[in-house]
Amino acid sequence: MNLRRTRTSAVVLLAALGLLAAGTQPASAADALFTAKVNFTAQGGPVPAGYTDDYGQAFDAARGSGWVAQDSSAPLSLVGNGRVQKKVSDPRLDSYVHMQYSGTLGGVAVPGRWELAVPAGTYTVTVSVGDPKYYDSRPRLSVEGTTAIEGVVPSAAAPFASATVTVQVTDGRLTLDAAGGTNTKIDYVDVAQQPEPVGTPALALSSAADVLSPASTRMVFSTVNEQVRAALPLTVANTGDGPLHVTGLAVSGAQAGAFALAAGTPGSFTVAPGARTTVGVQFVPTAGGPVENAATLTLTSDDPARPSAAVALAGLDSKDFEGPNEPWLAQVVRTLGYTTNVGSDKTYISSTRLPAGSERISPYWVAADPTKPVRLVPVARYIALQANCPCSKAGWFAKGSSTRTQLHSFVANTDGAGGPGNQRLMPAWTGTTDFTPTGPFGVYTDSTYTSDDGLNGSTKLHDWRFYPATTSAGTVPNTWIAGYDYGGTENPKNWDYQDQVYLLVNATPAAGAVASSPASSANWLTFGKTSYGVLDRDGQPTGFDSVQANTAGDQYAPGLVDLDAASGTLRLTSGPGTTTGTINTQQNALQRTFEGSRYLTKVTARLRGPFSDVDAGHDQEAVWFGPDQDDYIKVEVENKGGAPALSVLYEANTAYPKEARTPTLIYPTTAVPGLSTATTVDLRILANPSTGLLTAQYRLDSDTDAFTTLATRTPVDLSTWFGVRSTAGVLVSNQDAPTPLTAVFDSFTVEK
Repeated sequence: MNLRRTRTSAVVLLAALGLLAAGTQPASAADALFTAKVNFTAQGGPVPAGYTDDYGQAFDAARGSGWVAQDSSAPLSLVGNGRVQKKVSDPRLDSYVHMQYSGTLGGVAVPGRWELAVPAGTYTVTVSVGDPKYYDSRPRLSVEGTTAIEGVVPSAAAPFASATVTVQVTDGRLTLDAAGGTNTKIDYVDVAQQPEPVGTPALALSSAADVLSPASTRMVFSTVNEQVRAALPLTVANTGDGPLHVTGLAVSGAQAGAFALAAGTPGSFTVAPGARTTVGVQFVPTAGGPVENAATLTLTSDDPARPSAAVALAGLDSKDFEGPNEPWLAQVVRTLGYTTNVGSDKTYISSTRLPAGSERISPYWVAADPTKPVRLVPVARYIALQANCPCSKAGWFAKGSSTRTQLHSFVANTDGAGGPGNQRLMPAWTGTTDFTPTGPFGVYTDSTYTSDDGLNGSTKLHDWRFYPATTSAGTVPNTWIAGYDYGGTENPKNWDYQDQVYLLVNATPAAGAVASSPASSANWLTFGKTSYGVLDRDGQPTGFDSVQANTAGDQYAPGLVDLDAASGTLRLTSGPGTTTGTINTQQNALQRTFEGSRYLTKVTARLRGPFSDVDAGHDQEAVWFGPDQDDYIKVEVENKGGAPALSVLYEANTAYPKEARTPTLIYPTTAVPGLSTATTVDLRILANPSTGLLTAQYRLDSDTDAFTTLATRTPVDLSTWFGVRSTAGVLVSNQDAPTPLTAVFDSFTVEK
């Protein structure tokens, strides 16, 4: 074959074998351009000067050209289909090969395509068809899918047809195809590679781990007990307008030996403008090595803006399958590229509902950008063998609804206790990750394990933990690492929270921003002069940050609020409203908002006596804790028979999880010795987010005496009561009594 080029034979062989990835060619800007001229003839027929003959030989990698089947790349011999007619003086036109022979005079009656091994690039191709003696064909010929000859009717006056087309070759083979024609007879082909376009290359790298929003390009791998798993592809793209020559690939770093380029990866290659190729990388840890492995793959190229590009390589090599052999959540998170604090650098995270590390307690979420879908993306799965899959079906549900909408499930386990859908990072799954909620939503797996603890069985298990996705570059906006721990009373939990790990993307907690800690001085109100909070009747800030809403919307009545900074007291004058039952007409239920999900919190109000005006109807002076006027616990000095007494009222009205409206005196109104003559009364509520227990207490005339417990209660909807924006405050009411009363508060504190 007449192939005019200066490329080495090894390069030609690589191209012929198809070992250069799509869009690539051997790297050397100085290489000569590829040309070829082939005349199709009978075996032993004359060969025009400057041409190489082809008489129907099957494709051969060493020769770099030949015939293949019409519907596959399998080599096909058409020897016997060549003809020399001795009718015209131009030897290129006097001979041909039948591409679609159907005769009986000797030959191969099977259609075929002709292919030529070439480097990737742009080519000008001239082809000719025809027979100087017989005009019995209706030829059609395409080059790389581009039609060159079609609709020609040969005749004695015009027995031949030729055409020139320009095509792009990306797969290492130039293909001539007669499909759609009848008895097409090919005479010759001239092939000439065109110069590479002048421009500037631009390297772009990507991998499957891009879904993790890493600070830089990253590839993540996992295996168990050094099990050999398939190489993963790194996509190398050229977004510039000039050819990109990659001249080096090198792995370095602490565990460089745990990573290797896939067999057959060329050490250098070229990516055409707008094209891309892949480089295979394999995780090959050795026995006795670390669980967490890290290295760097460096690509060297002629991209002037990025001549050296680093790809972070990270791999987990689990000790064995299942149980304590699995990697910890912290190891999973680090390998995925995050610096997030998950609360423990060991298998066990925590068996309580208290937040671990940077965890954000949030039973429900909303879309951060409602114009875009929310995504729940599986990124790790380390759970016991589940042979009958699809399994671990995950999805979402609207707040207040029992309807579950499945998004995806994991595929069956096929290799030991692992498989493509288990015991690995980036597990295989089927379904979708995207959904479009219109309001607050929760997430679930296997229907019964939800992000709302109140829905998780009688023990209200904390099955999910959500952490902000943080990298070395900072927190990834509106992206959360969601760790799920399988099990319950019937399948004991091990609290590792890496049974399934997801990214929750384009989501923000429905409760809003985290409020101040109970340790904050802002939650210690002694009613001196302050610069923040709800204003009293004179425009003075009280330190309370808001007023609990009521049904009528008239919850704030500033004329009944009087801060006396000189004496350090807050005087609240009552109205007839109440929070009890469905009435919800309470005014001036002043409140502080605080982080109630993380700490055992003490809410305390000190009232000044005497309490002689608590003497009619449901006169009351109280401290309360709870999310709203339908869900609260209240410790109150309340009228009983014309004298002050103590009572504790609990009310909840949750539709889902179900807790019907129950305004209940969990400590009936009871006279307490010394209350009517007390100088001060401390009313306290202890709120324990770990157990969900609420404890109502009191103390008379003391700064040091122990508090006396009156009653306890545990709500059903724990996630709402103990949230990042919990509320507690004070109120006064003369419900069912003719005369307003004024309560004098000496202090109000929220503390750990």
